[in-house]
Amino acid sequence: MQLKASDITPVTKIRNEEYWIEYVLRDVCEVFGRFIMYDTGSTDRTKEIARHTAQKHGAELWLIEDDCGNDPNKIGNAPNVLREMCETHWMMLVDGDEIWRTDQLKRLLTIKVPDDTEVIMVTGRNLTHQNGSLVQRDTFSADRLFSPVVRWGRTDYPFESHFLEKRVERGVVAYLPVWFWHTRHLQRSSQGDAAYFRQQKRDYFPYDGPFTPLPDEWLGKIGKYPNPYLRVT
Repeated sequence: MQLKASDITPVTKIRNEEYWIEYVLRDVCEVFGRFIMYDTGSTDRTKEIARHTAQKHGAELWLIEDDCGNDPNKIGNAPNVLREMCETHWMMLVDGDEIWRTDQLKRLLTIKVPDDTEVIMVTGRNLTHQNGSLVQRDTFSADRLFSPVVRWGRTDYPFESHFLEKRVERGVVAYLPVWFWHTRHLQRSSQGDAAYFRQQKRDYFPYDGPFTPLPDEWLGKIGKYPNPYLRVT
């Protein structure tokens, strides 16, 4: 099976992501031309920035607004809601703290996977802050593309499950040599503490691996919205 842009719909489940959402959407909107966003109760500029970014890149944005409060079951069920809205074969889950670059997305579209593939794994590189600079840490595997058969059975966020281990055992999971940056340990909003489980996740997922420098021009052109980690030009 050849992966094609027309067969992939990027989706995201977010709350209070104003520092990074422009970069989360930017390249993905450019490549796929569409995005479904489930906002679970943002109180910052996330939705405003998302609309502007999609319009700037000529992409169609479907925005679901549903204030889930701190209900782990409603938040955990969001991927099922997004899967139901997704009309293409593949749903590409892009978290609100993940930055894809165009070269990696285009590389994704050059790869063939077995016809019976249900989940596609890619690589995340953790971004963090050290001594006044952004640096990256070692990589991790991330399940990010899902076929129509995938449903989330356990929805107590952040431990929702689509039974990945069983799919690995059945041999229906593909691993592709593409990657994104993950701002897991960075503040994501001026209202960041309002996002459910965010501080707890910082404690739950420890820093791992050595620091390595980011490549030159790693992010490309800096956007217009304030971000404490980036110099706005």
